[in-house]
Amino acid sequence: MEPISWLVRFNKLHSASAIEQAINGTPGQFSKVDTNTDGTPDYIAVAEKSRDDGRAFELRAKADKGDGVVVATMLFDDSWSLVGWYNGVAPR
Repeated sequence: MEPISWLVRFNKLHSASAIEQAINGTPGQFSKVDTNTDGTPDYIAVAEKSRDDGRAFELRAKADKGDGVVVATMLFDDSWSLVGWYNGVAPR
């Protein structure tokens, strides 16, 4: 999570699509998630979720067709500092 949070904060990747492009630009560089255990890093789709106290981004591993599996949710404050993260979906 920490390398991805650095991408967000220091490279100013402030949208789901920018984060998604950075994570998947060089497969395996920032994410080694392999949900179907085929030896290839899964594509990570990123979706922004609204929160009252900042921003949340859900990271979904998409090894096969379908919605994928939420593998993490990252929480940022209004100044883009990482304030926490969850394995899977963050509580509402």
